[in-house]
Amino acid sequence: MPDRFRGAAALSAAAALTLTAGCGLLGDDDEEPASEEEQLVQLLNESARLDAELTAAENRIIRSCLEEAGHTVHDEFELMEWAPQERDSLSWGYPHEGFLPDAEEAGEYGFGIWAEAPDQWESEEAQDYYDQQEEEYEEEAFEEPDNSEFEALDKDEKWDWYVAYVGEEKAEEWYGYVLDDGGGHGLDDGTVIEGLGSGDEEVVEDTEDGDLEFEGDAEDFEEPMPGGCQLEMIEGLYGEPELVEHEWEEGGESGTWTEWSYRPENPEYSAEETMWEDIEFEYQDRMIDLRYEFTDCLAEAGHAGWEFDEGGYLPTWEYFYSIYWEGEEEEYSYGGDSETELPDVPDDLGDDFEDQKAYEIDVALVFAECDEEVGYAEASAEAYDEVNISAYKEIEERIYSWQEDMDEAIEAAQEMIDA
Repeated sequence: MPDRFRGAAALSAAAALTLTAGCGLLGDDDEEPASEEEQLVQLLNESARLDAELTAAENRIIRSCLEEAGHTVHDEFELMEWAPQERDSLSWGYPHEGFLPDAEEAGEYGFGIWAEAPDQWESEEAQDYYDQQEEEYEEEAFEEPDNSEFEALDKDEKWDWYVAYVGEEKAEEWYGYVLDDGGGHGLDDGTVIEGLGSGDEEVVEDTEDGDLEFEGDAEDFEEPMPGGCQLEMIEGLYGEPELVEHEWEEGGESGTWTEWSYRPENPEYSAEETMWEDIEFEYQDRMIDLRYEFTDCLAEAGHAGWEFDEGGYLPTWEYFYSIYWEGEEEEYSYGGDSETELPDVPDDLGDDFEDQKAYEIDVALVFAECDEEVGYAEASAEAYDEVNISAYKEIEERIYSWQEDMDEAIEAAQEMIDA
């Protein structure tokens, strides 16, 4: 980070709140003061606004650079402006929501796992269930930019634009597919990218859900050095970018990945930040006693054998997947490498789908009844909110300081735009 962004002193939380009180953070004189959580939520929403504003300014600088180089038609997906996603709570979702439906949902849909049983994905009942889920979790629609002019360019013109945008090295890594199929933004089908990850050739597939799948040894990944107008923007606004290495470990595998860092680093997403681990650990600690009460309730209702895993989750999906997919030629598993022992399946259940679905609904109703008895969901939400508030309070002053750095970066970007 350049020296001009290091000099901003961190405001104390109390001082910062005082400064922002006139902007509504603490509410008007006639209103109840905002709660501690509401204050923190507004703080994070301000962070999202600053992030979006700086990104938009960066892209305007890049767009101007490209046009000076003769590129007047742009990949609008790369240079688009986006609206910050506002939060209404600190918690994105509660851990118990993954296995504990409310009584009404349990009676109609169970856990919803039956909708992914063999031959059920395209059934009318499953589609009704998916539609209901989409309505419940529907987010603000994403409005795609008009990219028709760029899509109309031939592949050489597109390639020239990407090279001017990020430099040849990065263009070869991320946009090399353009020279093969002439396609526009994104991968339309399988393509080959040289040098991804460990240096071996990797086959990349664009899956139906939008994820990229890699075959081969991709345990290590080094991000290419930015070039072109992107590097010109970085150097003019921040100075030289810094290559930062991260380590990852999952499922017994490990590796490294690198990224080029140049922006002020948001404390909420810092690679060194252990906040998320602290949140989970504290939450699990608070819920231990109630977990035993919940599983005892299940056992008393005739459903013994349920155990929480180390993440505080009851393996409902793993359990019913083992029922619906039993005997299938291809082995299906859900939930990764969890070592939690699953309850026994009733001997008289059989393999009739309707009987299995009815059993799932019955189990889900027992879960909902036990929740009502022991108050698990309510206690879980309360505990998760409290540990999130505590964790964000720990980094609150750092976030205020980071926001000052972002304000300075936005001001510097505006000066570059106006120059």
